[in-house]
Amino acid sequence: LYDENSVFPIPDGVDPLQAVLPKLAAIAQRGVALAAPAPGDSVAVVGLGLIGQLATRMHKLRTSRVVAVDVS
Repeated sequence: LYDENSVFPIPDGVDPLQAVLPKLAAIAQRGVALAAPAPGDSVAVVGLGLIGQLATRMHKLRTSRVVAVDVS
C-alpha cells in the first residue's frame, strides 16, 4: 500500500510527533521551490497552519515581501 521510498523507520527514542516535522517542512519547501520567487518578489501564503507557517518563514528567507492570510 505504501511506496517503500516514502516510508522511513523512526529511530528509537524519537517521539513520533516530532518525527513528522521534517516531512511537513519538506512539503512547505516543495511549495516554495515550485513558486520559485526571485529576491524582491512579493508572495502570498494562504492558510497559516503548520505548513503555511513554515512556508511563510521559508519565503521570508528568499524574498523581501510576504503576505500571509488565514481564515478563522
